[in-house]
Order: sequence, then C-alpha cells, then structure tokens
Amino acid sequence: MECLNAYNLNYIFAVVIRYFGGIKLGAGGLTRAYRKTINDALVNNKDNIIELIDGYIIKLSTTYDKQKDIEYKYKRILNKEYNENVIYTLEVDINEYNDIKDKYEVLDEIKTKIKAMN
Repeated sequence: MECLNAYNLNYIFAVVIRYFGGIKLGAGGLTRAYRKTINDALVNNKDNIIELIDGYIIKLSTTYDKQKDIEYKYKRILNKEYNENVIYTLEVDINEYNDIKDKYEVLDEIKTKIKAMN
C-alpha cells in the first residue's frame, strides 16, 4: 500500500505472484520483494497511469441547428440519437456540466469519474 500511496493512486489493484524458488525470504524479505515489484511496475508504466476527475455522463436534447455547436465544443460524445430533436450522451467535467445546464435541456445525468483531458 505504501507504494501506491507514494504515487497518490486510487482505484488501483496490485497483484504480485511469486513462485517459490527454494529460498525462504522470511516476512521482511517477502515484503521487500513485493514492494520492489510493485514499485518497478509503476515506474515502468508511468505513461499508462490515467488521471480521473469528477465528472458526469449526461444525456441532453437539442435542436438540429445546434448540432455543430455541441460537436465543436464537447469532444467526448458517447452517443447520438436522431429523433424529433438530437439527443446526445456526453462525458463532461464539472465546468462543462455547469455550462451545459445553462444552455441545453439535460434529460439525465450520472455523476462519475472521468478521464482527465491533457
């Protein structure tokens, strides 16, 4: 846990499998071996660590003439449905969510963690 805490990581699960090679390491040796394995995995995979931020998955309804505005401004479009209006399912951060609530009809929302945009 201290390795994961040192990297300030949440929502992570670390598994280390050690095959017994005939040498007894003892409790301290096992702890050091597991810690080193986890630390090496984190150091070698820094580029694969994803930052999650608070956000929402929302469903909003808008008229056909506002499609280009939405598609230009919000890049995380998960789904589009064409009915009487266009219904978008979007993944948005808190700032985008507040902006959308003021401008469009929000049909549904789910608070969740989303990938941070870099």
